[in-house]
Amino acid sequence: MVIRGKFEIIVFVTLLLIGSEAWCETPGDYAALVDPFIGTAAHGHTYPGATLPFGMVQLSPDTHTPRTKGKTTVEEWDRASGYNHDDILVTLLLPAVNAAREAARRTQCINNMRQLGIAMHNYHSAMGAFPDGFTVFPEPNCSHSVGHGDFCIHSDPQLSYIVFLLLYSEESSRFEGVSFEKGRWWEGPDKWPEHVLGPPVAILSCPSDGEGANPHVDPFLRQALSKSNYLAFFPGLIMNHVALDLAKSPLLRGKRTVFGLSRGARIGQITDGSTKTMVMSEYLTGTSEGDARGMVWTFQAGGGALFSGLTPNSSDPDRVVQWNNDWCGPGHNRPDLNLPCVKAVGSPNGAGQTAAARSRHPGGVNVLMAGTAVTFISENVDRILWQNLAFMDDGQVVEAFD
Repeated sequence: MVIRGKFEIIVFVTLLLIGSEAWCETPGDYAALVDPFIGTAAHGHTYPGATLPFGMVQLSPDTHTPRTKGKTTVEEWDRASGYNHDDILVTLLLPAVNAAREAARRTQCINNMRQLGIAMHNYHSAMGAFPDGFTVFPEPNCSHSVGHGDFCIHSDPQLSYIVFLLLYSEESSRFEGVSFEKGRWWEGPDKWPEHVLGPPVAILSCPSDGEGANPHVDPFLRQALSKSNYLAFFPGLIMNHVALDLAKSPLLRGKRTVFGLSRGARIGQITDGSTKTMVMSEYLTGTSEGDARGMVWTFQAGGGALFSGLTPNSSDPDRVVQWNNDWCGPGHNRPDLNLPCVKAVGSPNGAGQTAAARSRHPGGVNVLMAGTAVTFISENVDRILWQNLAFMDDGQVVEAFD
C-alpha cells in the first residue's frame, strides 16, 4: 500500500511538472486571455482583477455573497460589485464633478476678463483715456441709420473698442500693417485681411459657452468674423440712447457709460468710482456660425454692445437688428439656451435695440469693473441697482452688489 501510494504521488508530480513546463514555454499574449467580465452576471460591472490563466481566482467585488435574508445573489451583487451607471455613489459624485469643471471654466473666463481690464488700463496710460466704444464720424442729415439730432451712430469707420484692447494685449501682432485711419475695415481698398477678423481670439472666448469660439460667417462680407463672449456696456437702455450720447444731449445726463461713440472716459470722469462701475460683461455667442450675436466688430446690440435695460440672463428677449437673418433669424430664438431674441422695432437698424448680459454660469454673470476687478453678479439683482452699476456718473454709488 505504501509503495502504491508513493507511485501515485510520483506520477502526479511528474505530470504536474510536465504541464507546467509546457505552459511556461508556450508563447503568446496572455493579456488576451483575461476576461474582465467573468462573474459580473452581465450587469456591466467591471473590476481591476485578472481572471486567467488562473481561472479559479476571482479577485473582484463580485465574490460577495448574500447576507440579507430575502435578497437574491443578483441584488447583493448590484450593491457590492464594481461601478454601475446607476450606482448611487456615481449619481452622487457626478454633480460634484460637473461643478468642478464649471468652476475651472469660470476661472478661465475671469482670467480673460482681467486681461482685457489690464489692456484697457494700458491704453489709458498711453492715451490719457479709455478707447472709444466705437469710433464713428458725426454725419448730419442722417437718413440711413439710427440717429438723433442729425447724428448717425453707424457712420464710418466703426472701429470697435475691442480692436484697441487687443492692440494693448498679447494679441497686438494680429493688427500689423492694418490702417486705423482710412475707409471701412469691412469693404473696399482698405478692407482688413481675413487673418485679422476671422481666427478666434483666445482671450475673447469663455469655455463655458460651447459656441464661444465659433466665428460668424457673414454672407454680405463673404468671410468669417470672430466672436467675443465679452462685450462693453453702452449709454442708456436702448440703441437710440447712444445717439443722444453722441449728440451730447442733456437728456442722457446720469446715464453715460465708460464706453461711448467716439469717446472713452477718463478715470476722473467716473465719478461713481472705478471699483463701483461696470465696463463689460459676458454674453453668449448664438446658436451657430449663421448667428451673428457676439460679433464684436460691428456696432449692434448683441454684436459689440450691451445695455443695462435688462437684468443678467433675463427671460425677456434681446431686441436685435432686423435687416437680415444673421440677427434673430430662423432657429436663433432659443430661450431654452438662454438665447431669447426678437427683431427690434424702429428703423431697419433698430432704434429700440437692446441686449442683456448672458452666460452659462449657474446663477449670474461675470462683470469687469473699471478698476480691473472681476465680480460675479447674481441674475436676481435688482434692475435699478444693475443700471446704477453700469452708469459711471449717476451719483448712485452701489456699495454692496456681490
